[in-house]
Amino acid sequence: MPGILFVMRGLQRTVSILLLGIPLLVSCSGDDDDDGSPQADADIATPDADPAVVLEFMATCDVSNDQCDMANDHFCFAFNSKGPHCTHACVGPEDCEAPSTGCNNRGVCKAP
Repeated sequence: MPGILFVMRGLQRTVSILLLGIPLLVSCSGDDDDDGSPQADADIATPDADPAVVLEFMATCDVSNDQCDMANDHFCFAFNSKGPHCTHACVGPEDCEAPSTGCNNRGVCKAP
C-alpha cells in the first residue's frame, strides 16, 4: 500500500506540473521575429546542437540542449548539488543502475 501511495503522489506532481506548464506553452507559441523569414528562425536554434550526439546515463548535460539517450527514456535533470546529468524516472533503488546511488524523492535516479 505505501508503494501505491508513492506512485500516486508522483502522478499527482506530474499532472500538476503539466497543468502549470500549459499557460507557458500557449504564451510562448507565437512567432515573434520581425521579418518572418526562415533565416530568423534558424538563428534562434542552438548552433552547437549535434543530433548525432547521444549522452549516456549519468553523463553531464545541458538542460537547454537535452542530448540524453531519449530512446531509453533518459532526460537531462538539473540536480541541485551535482548539476545537470542524464537520468531516468524511477520508483525505487532497484530501478537505478550504476553509477547512480538510488532513486531520489523526485522520482529520478540520483547523480553519483
